[in-house]
Amino acid sequence: MTIKGKLVLIEWIDSTARQGWHGEAKLDVAIIHTVGWIAHEDGSQVTVAPNVASTGQLGQQTAIPKSCIRRRQTLFPRKGRSA
Repeated sequence: MTIKGKLVLIEWIDSTARQGWHGEAKLDVAIIHTVGWIAHEDGSQVTVAPNVASTGQLGQQTAIPKSCIRRRQTLFPRKGRSA
């Protein structure tokens, strides 16, 4: 099986929530690190899939809004190498 596309590490900001009664009002956002193959990308989002079956099906996809991305690093193919 040949995987087309890029394997990336994306650091992004996600919302958080908590239930119940709390005396402290401040709640920090979460910093998330996601690794996966780019399944789709357009002007507003990147969809990443960490699992690819031998049939080409993608598993456990996550759509990440581009406005939430703090950092993005291509892990494969490395610069100067092709997929």
